[in-house]
Amino acid sequence: MLRQPPAIVAFRVAGTGFRIKYRVSNGRKLMAGPLSHIRVLDLSRVLAGPWAGQNLADLGAEVIKVERPGSGDDSRAFGPPWVKDKNGRDTKDSAYYTSANRGKKSITVDISKPEGQKLVRELARISDVLVENYKFGDLARYRLAYDDLAKINPRLVYCSVTGFGQTGPYRERPGYDFMIQGMGGMMSVTGEPDDVPGGGPQRAGVPVADIITGMYASIAICAALAHRAESGAGQHLDLALLDSQIALLAYQNTNYFSTGSPPKRIGNLHPNIVPYQPFRTRDGRVILACGNDNLYRKFCEAAGAPELADDPRFASNGKRVENRAEMTRLLQTIFLKKPRTNGLSCSTRPASRTGRSTTSPRSSRSRR
Repeated sequence: MLRQPPAIVAFRVAGTGFRIKYRVSNGRKLMAGPLSHIRVLDLSRVLAGPWAGQNLADLGAEVIKVERPGSGDDSRAFGPPWVKDKNGRDTKDSAYYTSANRGKKSITVDISKPEGQKLVRELARISDVLVENYKFGDLARYRLAYDDLAKINPRLVYCSVTGFGQTGPYRERPGYDFMIQGMGGMMSVTGEPDDVPGGGPQRAGVPVADIITGMYASIAICAALAHRAESGAGQHLDLALLDSQIALLAYQNTNYFSTGSPPKRIGNLHPNIVPYQPFRTRDGRVILACGNDNLYRKFCEAAGAPELADDPRFASNGKRVENRAEMTRLLQTIFLKKPRTNGLSCSTRPASRTGRSTTSPRSSRSRR
C-alpha cells in the first residue's frame, strides 16, 4: 500500500563517481533528496525505529524494510481503522502502520533461520545505514549485532533503538512509549492538577517518547554519515526511549535544576509565560499566547483593556507569572463578553496570537 521510491537519474563526474541529478515520480522530474545516495536497511518495527527510517526515506534515501514472514510489522495489526483498497474495502494494513513507513520498500526475512541471517548480512554489506530496535543482545544471537556486521562493512552506521540503551541496569528490559512517558517525567507535567476534577497524570495524545526518539535517531544518523564522509568509518549509535523522553522535558528540566522543586501538572497553563492558555468566550474557546511583554501590551490595546498593560502587577512577564490567578480572572472576564470570532479577528491585528481551539481535522483545512 506504500509508494515505491521514485526512479533515480544520476550522472558520472570524472574522479568523483556518481552524483544524483533528479528523480522521476509519476512521470514528473523532482529534485533528488539529500540522502538519495544512501541505502538504509530498516530492521525496526512499530514506531520509534520506523519513524527514523521514514525520515530518511523522506530525505531521499532508499529504505528497505525487513519484516517477519506472515504477520509483518506488529503495527500492521494496530487497527481499526484500516487502509482502504481502491474499491473502498478494508485491507489488512492499519492506518497506524502507514504513519511510520512512508516511502519504504518492504521484504520479509526470517532471521531465525541461517538463510535469513545470511540475507540480512548481504544486505548490510551493501547498505550505508542499519536501523534496529530489538531488545539488547537479541541480534547478537544471530550474528547480526554491530560487532558482527562492522567486520563485513566497516562503513556501516548501525543505529540501535531500545527502551533503556545498551548500557546500564535496565538495558535488557523492553520499553514502551506509555511506560516511558511515566518513567521519563512527561506524565508528571501533563494533565490537570490532582486537586481539580479530572486531575491526575495523563499521557500525551500521541506517542511522543517514540517519536522524539525517532527524531533524535534521524539526527544522529545524519551526523554519523557526515562523520563517515570525513573519516571513512561507520559507528554504533545508541538511542534510548528514556534518554530521549527526559531530554524532551526541555525547560521543565532546567526549571528543576534552577529551583530544586519538581515541576507539577498545571493543565493548559505555561509554567514560565502568562498569559499562555485557553479562555472561554460567549460561544466557545480561544487560545491566547503572549510570548513577550510587547505582544501582551498590544493584546490589551486590541482587547479594549489598556489599563491591564499599565498595571504594575502585570507589566512584565515575571510579574504576570507571580500574579497568574488574578491575571487569569481578569482576562476571563473580558473574553466571556466576546464571541469566539472576535478573538480570531484580534489575531490579524498587530497583537498577540489568539487562535480558535479546534479539533484536529480543522488544522488541515486551515492551511488550504
